[in-house]
Amino acid sequence: MTDELQTLTTELGELQQLIDEYKNQAPGEAIGTRSLRPVPAIVQALPAVGPSDDTPRNCWDQKHGQVRIRVAQHVEPFFVNCDQKERDGGWLVIAYRFDGSEDFNRDWQNYKAGFGSLNSEFFIGLEKLSLLTNSDNYELLVIMRSKTREQRFALYDHFSIGSESEKYLLYVLGPYKGDAGDSLRYHAGKKFTTFDQDNDDNGQNCARTHAGAWWYGRECFESNLFGTFQSKYGQEIGYFKGILWKSFVPGPTGSLSYVRMLIRPTKKAQT
Repeated sequence: MTDELQTLTTELGELQQLIDEYKNQAPGEAIGTRSLRPVPAIVQALPAVGPSDDTPRNCWDQKHGQVRIRVAQHVEPFFVNCDQKERDGGWLVIAYRFDGSEDFNRDWQNYKAGFGSLNSEFFIGLEKLSLLTNSDNYELLVIMRSKTREQRFALYDHFSIGSESEKYLLYVLGPYKGDAGDSLRYHAGKKFTTFDQDNDDNGQNCARTHAGAWWYGRECFESNLFGTFQSKYGQEIGYFKGILWKSFVPGPTGSLSYVRMLIRPTKKAQT
């Protein structure tokens, strides 16, 4: 039992004794002078409890697969995909692309809310991603595969994005390690752009130019994991319009065939 609960139990016992004394006292008799904090103080000492207490905040120590989480008391629970097999587990999948079944060239509201299916291709949504990455210190893992099935990864030890009022800017991006190259660094500090909301510093809307939303900058991008999926090897899909990570699959044509973006709290104890 925690110290708070022990204190509460003691005080409630004292309160019950005081009530019993009151019931048994003679008319006009003073109640015993036992030291007791007022009821409001006891109520204030109650730990925060509620129906969400048993709902996990992230994917640490959860099953592999779909899990219902609740980031904070004021946030409605939602389902996520947890990965317990990759790099010691605890990962929450925020984006998954592998067959081109989902169109990623979508508007602002779609990217804010998220789209797709947890059983197939999807994006979790910028609003949920902002809530998650500001509830704890998160790291980001990007796993990608070329059309020749060569797989590489990029790992960043800190990752967070801003709120909608900040245009979901890529707020923090920690040091990189991996074998894919650091093609996300350029995008740190950049705001999110969709074809219907231009927040980049380029003279044109980079999301329109490159057929997909992303954290674009003045030179548009060094990576774009929300570009157009290339369904067949050698298929031409347009100039720098594919799913690209320039230090691995540079373009101008072609595309990655597989991408997963995953996040997890950097410290397992913070669950």
